[in-house]
Amino acid sequence: TGNYRKPADVGLDIKMNHFISIHDKFGTYLEVTSNIKDILGYDEDDLIGKSAYEFFHPECLSNIVKSHVSSLNSTVNYRIRIKNGNYVYVKTESFKIKDIIYCITNKISLIDIFFLKVNELIRNIIEIKMFRKF
Repeated sequence: TGNYRKPADVGLDIKMNHFISIHDKFGTYLEVTSNIKDILGYDEDDLIGKSAYEFFHPECLSNIVKSHVSSLNSTVNYRIRIKNGNYVYVKTESFKIKDIIYCITNKISLIDIFFLKVNELIRNIIEIKMFRKF
């Protein structure tokens, strides 16, 4: 066990719809709650010591990198590879304490995905209209 606080030590509770992971400053899994098996299909040992970046969908990497380096606290939506090789949408809220990153990751429902896509489409339309003004 590393030099970091466990989920229970920082008041994080394990729920059925989310898992908690602890990473070093480079994104390597140091610890993950056992319920990750129910959510992504992986055993804890499948992830410990591996970079979280190995599991992110390639199209989502730029947003994740921005989130990772931008602040002490962040929220990002992205796709992550599950054990069977498919991808699922998740939302991760993370915070840093020194060089350790604590993450709470929730699997996103289909209705949440729909609203994410609608918001993305609206943002793209707004950007296009703003660009045309110049």
